[in-house]
Amino acid sequence: SRDWSSDVCSSDLICTDPNDRGRGAAAEVVSGLVRDARSDGCPIVELEMYVTNSAGASLYRRLGFVEHGSVHGCDA
Repeated sequence: SRDWSSDVCSSDLICTDPNDRGRGAAAEVVSGLVRDARSDGCPIVELEMYVTNSAGASLYRRLGFVEHGSVHGCDA
């Protein structure tokens, strides 16, 4: 069992091998993350992504995620 320090489970790095894209791997990983968080009592699952990641955004919407805001900054 994980010890969530708050009511929010957060992930900011989910990657898929380019050769495996379109085969459901990312959906399986994200669905597993949500399932594990819920079973461990975490009511909120949050993901961060680049605004240019249209494939990721589409996947997350299909899995029930909604955009809650955006953060502007740099990765320097």
